[in-house]
Amino acid sequence: MDHLKHLLALAGTIDSHCHLTVTAGRGVPLRDILTRCFDAGMRALLDIGINAWDLPQRLEAATGFPHVVHSAGVHPAEAERVTVDTALHSIRNAVANPAVVAIGETGLDWFRGRDHAAAQYALFEAQLHAAHEFDLPLIIHNRDATEDILRVLHDCPPPRGGIMHCFSAAPGYVDKCVDLGFYVSFAGNLTFANAEQLRLAAARVPLDALLVETDAPFLAPLPARGRPNHPGYIAHTYGALAAIRQQPLDRLICAVAENFARLFPTAPLAPRQER
Repeated sequence: MDHLKHLLALAGTIDSHCHLTVTAGRGVPLRDILTRCFDAGMRALLDIGINAWDLPQRLEAATGFPHVVHSAGVHPAEAERVTVDTALHSIRNAVANPAVVAIGETGLDWFRGRDHAAAQYALFEAQLHAAHEFDLPLIIHNRDATEDILRVLHDCPPPRGGIMHCFSAAPGYVDKCVDLGFYVSFAGNLTFANAEQLRLAAARVPLDALLVETDAPFLAPLPARGRPNHPGYIAHTYGALAAIRQQPLDRLICAVAENFARLFPTAPLAPRQER
């Protein structure tokens, strides 16, 4: 499989959410992809935690790539398999590493029902309190749970805000997320034919609250749909977003990088290359 087929000009871009080890597990030549991306001018990449034990493998996968940073957290799908104490213990150990710049991804996921709702809430609230304890941004996973997530965040707003990862709520929720201090991030599903409401939401986000992600290996954008996603495909999403917002691509790329640097001031961004 030609994983580099759709790798485009990436100068100045940021991937604000991907899963390096999961991507490698889908057969993607990860180190080759990362080398190509950073050689092409990608400035930074945020690798996301999904369980209490994954950080050592993720750190190893990013060895030699100083512009990759990480989060530490436990995905709501893990709620039935991990205790709050275990999750918090892993997060407290992880944040001692300066490469860890965020908590999450965490949140609520009602896509398959609410059989484990209590455990999801407990895990979400524990990680929200960890964001307070360590003064770090929070990476939010939301699937069919927008109102419930916003209620929890409204009751206990994280001190550094965070990212609404892979935004999928109705356009009217954009303002509520931004008012809570969150950046709003869009992934490759923005390019799908049935994503008109998502495109309306993307047009609504203030430029200084906008981020772009792959969620690799998931949600590969057109025309790479059907392949395992990877950071090299993010140029398609940037291009689609610039067209939706009727903004020059260079301006959008610069704004996203500025937003990422503001949210993660300790993250080392590669110098900007001219496109």
